[in-house]
Amino acid sequence: MSPEVIQRIVSGVSALAICACLAAGSLAFSSNAEARVSGPRDTSLEQRCGFLQDEFDKWWDRYVAAPAGSPGETKAYQMMGNMENAWADIGCDDAFGSIGFKPIPLKQHLAPSVALR
Repeated sequence: MSPEVIQRIVSGVSALAICACLAAGSLAFSSNAEARVSGPRDTSLEQRCGFLQDEFDKWWDRYVAAPAGSPGETKAYQMMGNMENAWADIGCDDAFGSIGFKPIPLKQHLAPSVALR
């Protein structure tokens, strides 16, 4: 094979690899993969898991709104950890999946004037 043909093959494989990486990365950040208790919360487990889900979402919103490095960000992060542990302890992860799969936002892109709710 000539060097030109080899270069074209290498370029094609590189382009394909880059496209695959971009596609995989966009799936990870665009999908809503965290657990959800959907529908009516009729059973005791659905009620307890639904409450934890609501609390986790509340603390997630606070985490996102808090300035990077602030006490509010730290507190929200700790509370989300507590919610994740409780979620696993009572069996919500077995019934509904992991609650903690949300991409962490890049804090430097948030407006610093956004206050903790």
